[in-house]
Amino acid sequence: MPNGEGVRGFVFAAIGACVLLPLMAAAQTAQQDQSMTATASASSKSDACTASMGKAYGLCTARGFFNIKGVTCDCNQQNAPGALWECVATATCKK
Repeated sequence: MPNGEGVRGFVFAAIGACVLLPLMAAAQTAQQDQSMTATASASSKSDACTASMGKAYGLCTARGFFNIKGVTCDCNQQNAPGALWECVATATCKK
């Protein structure tokens, strides 16, 4: 059969699809934003926020996402004497 038609052509097309499609999906995933979340507690709001933001930033870089688009911090404190501040930071990053 001319021009790779028939069974051999089908096999080559199937192999190409099995190799190229996962590579294309991996490339697309690498370019999507990733969110990393981290928590920290401290006696001051500033310290808890700084610590949680550092952890979230570190999670991005540890996973190879060095393009950090932003880091946010949300803090709460219980209504009890001497309660610690608890902060959750979210870093948005991509490769």
